[in-house]
Parts: sequence; structure tokens; C-alpha cells
Amino acid sequence: MKKLKTLSVLCFLIAGLQSFGQEESESKREILESMKQEYIMESLELTEKQSADFEGLLKKHEEEKTALRKELEEKHKVFTEKKKNMKADEELSEADAKMFLEHKLSMQEKKIALERKYMDQYVAAIGAKKVIEYRKAEEEFKKELLHMLKDDQREHHMRMRMKQMREERMSRKHQMHDHRMMREKQMRERKEIMKEQMKERKEQSKEQKED
Repeated sequence: MKKLKTLSVLCFLIAGLQSFGQEESESKREILESMKQEYIMESLELTEKQSADFEGLLKKHEEEKTALRKELEEKHKVFTEKKKNMKADEELSEADAKMFLEHKLSMQEKKIALERKYMDQYVAAIGAKKVIEYRKAEEEFKKELLHMLKDDQREHHMRMRMKQMREERMSRKHQMHDHRMMREKQMRERKEIMKEQMKERKEQSKEQKED
């Protein structure tokens, strides 16, 4: 029941993600991480002590992952800026390319080392079986999140399509109105012409009778 509540809140959260600006992306990430942690903790059914120890480890793990991610983004940004400032006919040097590959490999090694470090601590805190359940719950959360995002996108596309259809109907309605107004104007003009013609014929007929 608690898990359903978490998913309901998550669904509500996803519905509002489109309104977040770029400057709030970090805040959005923190909210999703908090929701993921709540989902996982509800799935594991740990003792009070296990929950306290495990939550503390999750928090520290996430802090180190965030720091590592920022380090990767900063170094990638430096490389991207350097590549951006290169002249159109200038190629990446062999030394720069090698440096980029080594940096990428180094970051992968750091990620693996970080996972190994916390995996051992997780096992010590809640046991290997519960760690497997934790990984499973983490994957379930990602799938739920992905499905909800896809559903939200489908609803967004549907809303856009419905808006487009309404606009097309309004456009056709305006065109029909303009066409009707044009026909009414033409009819009025024809009536005026016919009246003038009838008036002329009457006058001509009257003149002939007088003659």
C-alpha cells in the first residue's frame, strides 16, 4: 500500500517535471533520488537498525556519486570547450584524443571502485540477499519511472494533437464563415444590380408608352 502511495506521488511529480527550468535540474534530481530511496526502503522491509544503517549508507553513496558525476561533467566540459574552440580545418591532436580516452577509462574505474566500496558496506549492514533485493527494487523503480515518463509523453503528444485538431477545426470554421460572408456579399451586390436593371427597364417601358 505504501509503495502504491509512493508511485502515486511519483506520478504527480512527473506530471510537473516539464515546468522545471534548467537551473532547477539539480533540485529535480534530488527529489527523484528521495522518491527512489523511499520506494526501495518500502520494498526491502528492513528492521529499524538495518533501515537506519542502510539509509545512512545510501545517503553517503549518493553524495559520492554526485561528486563523481560533477567531476566527470567538469572535465567533459573542458574537453568540449576545447573542441568547440578549434578551427574548422583543425583536427584533434593524438595527445588530446589519448588524454580523453584515459580520462574516460579513469572515470569508469572510479565508478566501479565506488560501487565495490559501498557494495561491501551494504552486505555488512543488511546481508547479501537484501542487497540483491535492493538492486531489484532499484531496477523496478527505474522501469516505473520510464513507463510513467513515456505515458506522460504520450499524453503530451495527444494533448498537442488535440490542440492541433481544434486549431484546424477553428481554421476551417473561419474559412467557412469567410466564404459564407463573401457569398452573402455577392448576393447582395447581385440583388442591387438586378434592382437597378429592373428600375431601368421600368423607366424605359414608361418612356415608350409616353411616346
